[in-house]
Amino acid sequence: MGSPTKYGSPLGAQSPSGAGTARSSMGQFFFMAIIVIWLSVLTLERTETVGRYMSTSFTEDTESKSRLENAPAKNAKPTFDTSIRTVQEDETKYITRGKNMTWRFPRDLPFLEALPTCETLKCVRDAHLQPRGDARFNFPHFIIAGYSKSASTSLYKYLIHHPEVIVPKVKEASLFTDRCSFEGKRMDCPDERVREYIQDFLRAKGFSQKSRGQRAVFEATPRIMDLGPVFAETMYDLMPWVRLISSMREPISRSISKYVMLWDKQIDSCMTNNTLTHCLTRDKTPIMGNPKKSYYSHPLKAWLDNFPKEQLHLVQYEDLVGERQSEELIRLKEFIGVSVDGLPNELDFGDANCRHCRIQPEGWPMREKVYRRLIEKVKPDVLELVRLIDRYGMGNGTRWYQNWERVWNENLKSCKDGICSIQLS
Repeated sequence: MGSPTKYGSPLGAQSPSGAGTARSSMGQFFFMAIIVIWLSVLTLERTETVGRYMSTSFTEDTESKSRLENAPAKNAKPTFDTSIRTVQEDETKYITRGKNMTWRFPRDLPFLEALPTCETLKCVRDAHLQPRGDARFNFPHFIIAGYSKSASTSLYKYLIHHPEVIVPKVKEASLFTDRCSFEGKRMDCPDERVREYIQDFLRAKGFSQKSRGQRAVFEATPRIMDLGPVFAETMYDLMPWVRLISSMREPISRSISKYVMLWDKQIDSCMTNNTLTHCLTRDKTPIMGNPKKSYYSHPLKAWLDNFPKEQLHLVQYEDLVGERQSEELIRLKEFIGVSVDGLPNELDFGDANCRHCRIQPEGWPMREKVYRRLIEKVKPDVLELVRLIDRYGMGNGTRWYQNWERVWNENLKSCKDGICSIQLS
């Protein structure tokens, strides 16, 4: 008999109790293997589900896929393809950004029949999950969200003449900027104001019953861009399809234009009792006019953190009013998804919308050292904006910077004996 091993049995021998232990160990092995396989399946399902949430297209059931196969050709754009829809087994709930919500409408109720019944923004969102039918556009389809004194009014007046666009009741709904309150990232809006926004301002019934979704609805409240840090996430939850347009102007010119507008309209503001230089350097009132460190870049980053970059369109004011105007207007119409040939590719600003053409056209006197300080104040934000533009592929950041640097240099060339004549871009 061989010498015992350190486990108490001869090498290669098996005692009855050892056999039982082996069988027990084998059973444990198979049990653990089953557990591992089960957990792997769960992990795979979870990964696939998360992948669906991150997708920019619908996750459809068989019926929905059939509708997509019979949908209009790709050139019949734009369609609602930026929200998530996952039908549960009981077909009574859907998931949007990981949130379970009851199915608001009958599954087969068309989008254009569901929408006119809505009086809340959540209802509008839910209506977009219904069968599309022949609807070409979403509701609202796009928003001119920025910026004031950067040709936002000119863009509004231009687009309302397009045959594929519905004219809103007024230019600025101001629901989110004036009527709603924000606490952190939570938004509270008066129910009646929201109902008016949907039914009266955006004309939900006209969009659904008259145009049958063939004409785009929009609004133009240029202060929406400023709300990015507190509103972008909420807006995406409520309107994940909406397209945002932002026109941006050289910051110092925009600030001067803002102050002059308030003074010209005899609205009590900084320039009522102070010089322009005082207002540009010392005014602390929140009128979005005083150049500050995060003038454009901080709000834009918030929108980019929440919306696909394909749903954001940036326009540089200096290009829009300059030699690139035609190209910029073509890009704008392509972004919205309306016919490029529906309007001529030129803007008519007119004297009424060109205040600096009639007020102080020779320029605003300013001490050179003050103007240089203003340039240094806005430059970090401009550089960060340029970085974002290049990083997200939203334009030519170098050209943006060169356009604004050209404005600064031209004004500095006008300086004589320490006094400059500041022309607005």
